[in-house]
Amino acid sequence: SGLGTTAPTPPGPEPTDPRGRTLIGDSSDTWEWAEGCDSEARLGRHARYYTFTLAQDSTVTITLESTEADTYLNLWSGSDRTGTPLAFDDDSPDTDRSEITENLSAGAYTIEATTYDPGETGSFTLTVSGLGTTAPTPPGPEPSDPCGQTLTGDGGVTGEWAEGCDSEARLGRHARYYTFTLAQDSTVTITLESTEADTYLNLWSGSDRTGTPLAFDDDSPDTDRSEITENLSAGAYTIEATTYDPGETGSFTLTVSGLGTTAPTPPGPEPTDPCGRTLIGDSSDTWEWAAGCDSQVEGRGYARYYTFTLESESEVTVTLESEDADTYLYLRAGEERSGDYLHQNDDYPAPGNTDKSQVQATLAAGTYTIEATTYEEGETGSFTLTVAGMGADQSATEFEGSRAAGIIDT
Repeated sequence: SGLGTTAPTPPGPEPTDPRGRTLIGDSSDTWEWAEGCDSEARLGRHARYYTFTLAQDSTVTITLESTEADTYLNLWSGSDRTGTPLAFDDDSPDTDRSEITENLSAGAYTIEATTYDPGETGSFTLTVSGLGTTAPTPPGPEPSDPCGQTLTGDGGVTGEWAEGCDSEARLGRHARYYTFTLAQDSTVTITLESTEADTYLNLWSGSDRTGTPLAFDDDSPDTDRSEITENLSAGAYTIEATTYDPGETGSFTLTVSGLGTTAPTPPGPEPTDPCGRTLIGDSSDTWEWAAGCDSQVEGRGYARYYTFTLESESEVTVTLESEDADTYLYLRAGEERSGDYLHQNDDYPAPGNTDKSQVQATLAAGTYTIEATTYEEGETGSFTLTVAGMGADQSATEFEGSRAAGIIDT
């Protein structure tokens, strides 16, 4: 019983993995830890993954270095990110360096480059030797630019301003970039809207992010909207979606018309839902409440949403815990995030236990949505949601055993 073994199916072909790369030889790779790329073994940490295959037995050395975070290395057997743990390292010899040297048999392996402490971000360099002499080649096209996207037609796309994607024209601001090519002269309208920041638009000629400026706009007519309408010749153009003030973050929508009739196709996956996640088995997830993800129940606070599907009737237990806020749980049938609910709970196991809410229910086969929210409006902070009864844990269970055995440090 439970969810079964089939993972959720994406809406199209599987895009290039934004969290992982494949190595086919000795190499040194520089990348960064950032929001949206989270460890499946060390809750609350960001991570990047590397896979490689050995054709014969070899002594492999893996080194992870960073000047911005306390490094941590995991090595697993197989190409799964929740495989059999083989080795780990924290400090070799200091917090800015981790190293593993192992005699490995022919086969596939996965490296997790992560951090010791939760929430750390920044850049790192991973160096691997013992695979061979060929420089690494990704399994397909280079991973999609995390700060840029190509538009192939009229439509709207959503994005987010965040650390790591910075404006090259407006110092101190975050930015996202969109390129498009016109086959013939056209009147193009670009609209940038956000309820979380003061928007600012730039339009350049060419595909460079520091090209010839053509137009810009701040408020049309208010701080939450910027718009440019231009008669453009055939050729390539670049849009910069940024903010008026330095350091602003949040989500936005960019709408473009005049390119054609085809909806825009991003070069990689659609942006991850900033307020929701999908569960495919028993799990424990740490997240936080923040502005921009609001409960639709009057009087409640910020919210995060989790959906899951049961293939057969199951006894499911959902537990929400937080040391930062007064927790509140809703469980609804289907994928709706508002309206009628099947179960709710404020304080578990009794009134006054404000740091814990729990729902226990026998649920029929079908899809359900959990709303993890707060009793009071405006409360922020971190929380942990634990769900049991859906099926075998897809990530945390294996590693709890590894931690107990001393293989993985927390």
